[in-house]
Amino acid sequence: MEKKVLIIEEDPGMRELWDVILTYLKLEIVFLENTSCNIDEIGRVQPVLIIKDVPLLNDCSFQEIKKIKYLPSTSDIPLIIYSTQPRFKTWAKGSLADAIVEKPFDLIDMENTILDLIQISSI
Repeated sequence: MEKKVLIIEEDPGMRELWDVILTYLKLEIVFLENTSCNIDEIGRVQPVLIIKDVPLLNDCSFQEIKKIKYLPSTSDIPLIIYSTQPRFKTWAKGSLADAIVEKPFDLIDMENTILDLIQISSI
């Protein structure tokens, strides 16, 4: 079975970058353009990893992230969140995300983070 990664990202340029990175890692990619997370969609896709852009640092964004990590159906799926927003790492500390990454990010570091989290989720 192909390992699927769910990318929640609206920006076409970032979707293209994720396509290059994840194709190189031989992972199947499923994109959600709407940054409002739909738990039913996550269940349908059954990803081994979720990568989510956080365009705004607000309560709604924080609750979406926590919802993914609290629900029994999605809590075991590793979650990487990333943003260009100032103070992002401080804001995201209580989110329960498995990795918190500031943009711009180093591609090699991101690949290693992805591979580490997928390996953990496959055990």
